[in-house]
Amino acid sequence: MNIKLLNLLENDFKKNFSSSIASRYWHRRTNKILRDLKKRGMEGFRGFNRGIGIGFSDHKSVDIRNVLGAKEKLFSYIFNFGFFNSIFSEQLKLTKFYCETSLIFKKNYYENSEITKKLLNKYKFENTCTWGAVDKINYKNNEIASIYLLMANRMNFINQKIDLAKIGSFCEIGSGFGANVHFLQTNFKNIKKIICLDIFPTIFILTEYLKSIYGEAVKDYTYIKKNDKIEFEDNDKLEIFCVPNWDAGKIKSEIDHLHNAHSFVEMSSEQLKIYNEKIFEPYTKSSSFVFYQREIKEKIFEINEILKYFPAKFENYELPLIENFKKSDQVFIFKN
Repeated sequence: MNIKLLNLLENDFKKNFSSSIASRYWHRRTNKILRDLKKRGMEGFRGFNRGIGIGFSDHKSVDIRNVLGAKEKLFSYIFNFGFFNSIFSEQLKLTKFYCETSLIFKKNYYENSEITKKLLNKYKFENTCTWGAVDKINYKNNEIASIYLLMANRMNFINQKIDLAKIGSFCEIGSGFGANVHFLQTNFKNIKKIICLDIFPTIFILTEYLKSIYGEAVKDYTYIKKNDKIEFEDNDKLEIFCVPNWDAGKIKSEIDHLHNAHSFVEMSSEQLKIYNEKIFEPYTKSSSFVFYQREIKEKIFEINEILKYFPAKFENYELPLIENFKKSDQVFIFKN
């Protein structure tokens, strides 16, 4: 793990605090993620016993202590002693058993889904289960992470409205740990110029994940900090810029497609204004914004309120999900 990069990001996050907090909800989570990241690194962050993927990865945490704040953690130390420890340890075993059982049911559900079958026949899924991923299916003796199938379903739908095979540049606001970018670059090799925008410390995890796949093609915050502008080179080389949200204003390249899934509802009005003024209005040729139609505790805005920040004519669509017992997502498409 690149500690030097983590420290650089953390220091500048503090300097840009007012412009780098996406919302009060994410401010609370930032400290929890950062503590676990510094203590235990990134190893196995997509597994059962990590807290750094809260809210954006496919981890399955079974130990509440991994996601507690500092004050709650002090109280939780009681479970390290004697009688309390023995009872809590047994509870953890039981919780993990139930979690593993639910993943077996999910695996069987996904493997028998007609949507999944079509996606598996249409797209490639390469090395999707790294970093200890436990939420996955089996297909022709290969393991495929379920979250990649979710990304594939979403982007397959968007591809029917925006021909992704004809674009060269892509910007994602809220890239999580990088699964969507990985899926896209695997299946749409024409997309060579990519910008990933996210908050700290998610941007660090995203950078490390993508570097483990694409190496020097990933330009991290060390590069971003040294340069006044983020501009794509005029060539066919793969470039992936991992940009913290406080440097969104450095983007100075045209973007064929701008994408966000689910995180706009969690952002402050200030963040939405910045993304419109610095990226959407000056540089974006097309966009896709995806929203849940179910209530989530992180929500700050309703969908119609968010769209007011992006003055454009959007077409509204319903996206059927693999887990069809859930409400469909809403997808808003803009084409310039």
